[in-house]
Amino acid sequence: NGSGIGKPEDLAGKTIATPFVSTSHYSLLGALKHWQIDPSKVKIVNLNPAEIAAAWRRGDIDGAFVWSPALGEIKKSGKVLTDAAEVGQWGAPTFEVWVARKDFAERHPEIVARFARVSLDSFADYNAHKAEWTADSEPVKKIARLTGADPRDV
Repeated sequence: NGSGIGKPEDLAGKTIATPFVSTSHYSLLGALKHWQIDPSKVKIVNLNPAEIAAAWRRGDIDGAFVWSPALGEIKKSGKVLTDAAEVGQWGAPTFEVWVARKDFAERHPEIVARFARVSLDSFADYNAHKAEWTADSEPVKKIARLTGADPRDV
């Protein structure tokens, strides 16, 4: 709010922060490509999420492509032009990846299997009980505490 950015075309000449070499950086570049905005026409600065939230509060940046909790902070006084899901539909999808060093995975296949099982079981439990995941539910409160995010954003 107050940045003069109301639509994608207004990004030209503005300062937009994102953590470089991240999915947010990739998504920002994907959005600019979709909107046919030359990235050289936007001042893209490399900041980590905590720095983005602080720069936003100071008024040092006009916008950002970032994840929560920084996203939740900047949404309080800004508006969302797009998100990673929409940018993914435009042809620049992002996703989660689990990676283990080959030597570790070969020495400890049981740990890799347990990690995958716990993660997949957690996803299945969430999918089976989505309606129970509210801002005041215990799982959401735990995630908020661990990440520093606002429970409403979780």
